[in-house]
Amino acid sequence: MKKLLIAMMSVASLAFISKAEAINSGTTFENYTGAFGADKDDGGGNNGTFWYTAGSQTECGTLTNTDYTATYTGKAPAIHTTKTDDTPTALAVEAEQRLERGIANYSGGFAPQDIGSGIYFDTMVQFTATDIVPKPDAGDKLIVWLYGSDDAEALFGATTSLVVTAGKLGADNAVSVANYIVRTNAAIEPNTWHRLTIKAIEDIGTNSGVAGFVVFIDGVETTCEDARYTDDNTVFANLNATAASWMNKKALFPSLVETQPEVVQKLSSVALEGTGMIDDISFTSVAPDFAADGISFRLNWTEGLSTLTVNGETPSAFVTGSAGYTDIVVVKAGMTYTVAATAADGFKLGVPTTSGSTIGYADGVFTVNGTGEGTITAIPSLFQVNGAGDYASLAEAMNHVSSDKDVISLMSNYTGDQLSFEKSCVLDLAGHNVVGTVADNAAICVSSGKLVIIDSVGGGTISGGSSRIDGEGTIQNYAELVLGASTGDAGITVDGLVYDDTGKMVIVRGKFALETNSEADIATAKDENSSITKDDTYIIVTPGEGPGPEPTTYELTIPEVTGATAAVTKDGVAVADRTKIAKGTTVVVTWTATEGYKITAGATETITMDGNKAATAPTV
Repeated sequence: MKKLLIAMMSVASLAFISKAEAINSGTTFENYTGAFGADKDDGGGNNGTFWYTAGSQTECGTLTNTDYTATYTGKAPAIHTTKTDDTPTALAVEAEQRLERGIANYSGGFAPQDIGSGIYFDTMVQFTATDIVPKPDAGDKLIVWLYGSDDAEALFGATTSLVVTAGKLGADNAVSVANYIVRTNAAIEPNTWHRLTIKAIEDIGTNSGVAGFVVFIDGVETTCEDARYTDDNTVFANLNATAASWMNKKALFPSLVETQPEVVQKLSSVALEGTGMIDDISFTSVAPDFAADGISFRLNWTEGLSTLTVNGETPSAFVTGSAGYTDIVVVKAGMTYTVAATAADGFKLGVPTTSGSTIGYADGVFTVNGTGEGTITAIPSLFQVNGAGDYASLAEAMNHVSSDKDVISLMSNYTGDQLSFEKSCVLDLAGHNVVGTVADNAAICVSSGKLVIIDSVGGGTISGGSSRIDGEGTIQNYAELVLGASTGDAGITVDGLVYDDTGKMVIVRGKFALETNSEADIATAKDENSSITKDDTYIIVTPGEGPGPEPTTYELTIPEVTGATAAVTKDGVAVADRTKIAKGTTVVVTWTATEGYKITAGATETITMDGNKAATAPTV
């Protein structure tokens, strides 16, 4: 079988030829009659592009009456002309040798053109399916053809498949030939009209000298999941913004021509080979709407972001927590980009800002129609006062506290040096953690005033700092401290020592590491009807319904007795401080006679401390 093979051609000449202002206005066949040969051009003159066959005068094409607009429903190339006195005409390609269409430079004649910012080949075409895989000629950069044979369905799931023959880049960007079975919006059937557009991109990587191509069928880029490079390739790791935007859509194909890093990439012609039809051909530097890269817009972001994605992918320039930017290419007018960001601890997302009248942002989506910039903002926000303001430090927040009822809310987890409170207020952990990182320094210090610590959400903890029982502690109180509240509080967890230097500490509600305080210490501060439970790790204080804090320790007075001394024990262990024995504790007073005396009655006494008590003197 024969086929219509579209091959983008390059030339061996490396001489610089300036790019024309307009590469070519296009070719239509309505006003041309006669055969196509080496001595023929489009309009009978010598100042346009021309058709020729290499080394042959053989007729290779016939003008045929056909009108693709009768069967093709998509948008056609702009140069289509319908004659009023005849049926529209197209070119039927009928020979196996190549029929080439050269590119004219500005001054006329055949000359290669710099790809520069883009050259676009745009035409209407009918493919004929073939089972012969083409072998690229020297200088071919890209081939587009239609595959069809008995094994096509088993191989590709269809009787015919559009194939792009292009390069696959390897070590040092050496090129091997690859046949890519591409996806299109609809199946490409033989002998049906389709619009074929090929976009050329110069230097797809930074100073790579590798050209790239995007192939459009009926205004939609073809795509392929196959790898375009081997593991040691460098160009695809450093694609420029234009190439990257197409590669992200799996639409970028490398040139078949070997890498030439110092050479300006050029195109000289398009070649047709086999059987098929073609009409309304145009080479132009002006992109059709669907093939245009447009102007890049810049997406900026401030520091304080932990994640950022654009259409589900992380920009290569994004560094966690750091300010930066990335250029995003507008492929099509009205293109939308879904931008999703997450603020790091200590920050919150602000309202994105945009500049440029054609850029908008709403609900995480940038709408881009042209040039401009958009910025994703992260605002330092560790503390708020009474639900307002965004403050990066406790000192800033304290400047806005004017009453002991003012609530400083923690908006993110805090890790760092101690938080020092120097005037009365309420600290709400709001489910977040405070972690002290300075050794022998508390995580929280109450230096003056009264601090009430609550957690309105639950799950927040206070940890870090020193755990020395004779030192600073995780929380240190040198003024007045209340931990937890009987209402509106989910409880506080402290993993470390709570150190009280004043005795003005009230533990209303919370969960504390057992090593931090003895049960007696907590009992002195809890509500009368609060309950205390404990396990191997924690003491848990649960608020009751009592009137409020009151003394919960009592003093045991031991009288002076001549000829006897007393020992006070609890569960066989000596009570060191008889002035502070927890309420409800049962102690045993045991008298021992000194030399020369004996005790005849009252040697032992059991006392329950439900108030201040005095031991009874024995009979000596």
